[in-house]
Amino acid sequence: VFAPFSSIRFGTSDELVMDHLQKKPEAILYALDVIAQDNALLCEKLITEAGCDGVYYCVQGGEKDRFTPEEYRLLITPSDLKVLEHANRFSDTNVLHCCGWAGIPNHLQIWQDYPAKAINWACFVEDMDLQKGKAFFGGKCVLGGFDNRAGSLINNGTKEEIQAFARELVKQNAQPGIMIGADCTLPATIDPARIQWVVDAVSNA
Repeated sequence: VFAPFSSIRFGTSDELVMDHLQKKPEAILYALDVIAQDNALLCEKLITEAGCDGVYYCVQGGEKDRFTPEEYRLLITPSDLKVLEHANRFSDTNVLHCCGWAGIPNHLQIWQDYPAKAINWACFVEDMDLQKGKAFFGGKCVLGGFDNRAGSLINNGTKEEIQAFARELVKQNAQPGIMIGADCTLPATIDPARIQWVVDAVSNA
């Protein structure tokens, strides 16, 4: 489930939303609140009716060249939290995904206190590995370790290379509260066998 700031940009354009935030911020803030109500209800129904254990909640827009941390917390955080806090009323296993889709480092501190059971971020974009991230996010469960971008190991490596990397991730992060996964969504075209290679390596590590 995407945060409202992503939803409004997907439905219009990034340029339009950023322009209106400068010229008519009150209109965008109102729209974000309305969208938050819809996205919150979606989370509720996914958990209570669709049978999901929780949601993978994607927050975006924290790139260092977009907002200052103070601007983000003022303009975007209220709608982020409206959805996440509602999801938490129906499940205590929700994952917060701090998206690095643009390949630009984020102000990760803007999401540091968001209430989620597990945290996922772009380890390679943010230059923050799982151990550093676990400390940064206050010891919460963390998820990641594999770069998902085009040209990365998971997309182009051999079985031997991928499994060796997965085993090394387990070796380096052998403690409770760390899950091996991708830094973001994998390409829809990826061969599922590549994912299975990781599962097998982690299971036997």
